Amino acid sequence: MIVAQVVFSVKPDRVEDFVRSTMDNVMHSRREAGVVSFGFYKVKDSASSFLLFEQYRSAEDQVAHRETAHYKRWKESVADLLACPYTVALLDSLG
Repeated sequence: MIVAQVVFSVKPDRVEDFVRSTMDNVMHSRREAGVVSFGFYKVKDSASSFLLFEQYRSAEDQVAHRETAHYKRWKESVADLLACPYTVALLDSLG
């Protein structure tokens, strides 16, 4: 299993656009056969910080996700909405 945590800092005046675009990506991603779970969260103490928590069955499934039309549409649509580049942490399960 591949697990990724992706953290975003969004321009305060673009939060609604970011949420709308990301929800479209999330809803389509959850339908992919190789996706175990795909969660979208807002950081409680910040109006413009968000997190995606993604679980894939395999590395190939994560690669396939990045080739989907919805991912490409999302990636292009959020590029100008971010206050800084997003960060990705790939996680290993310890139990």
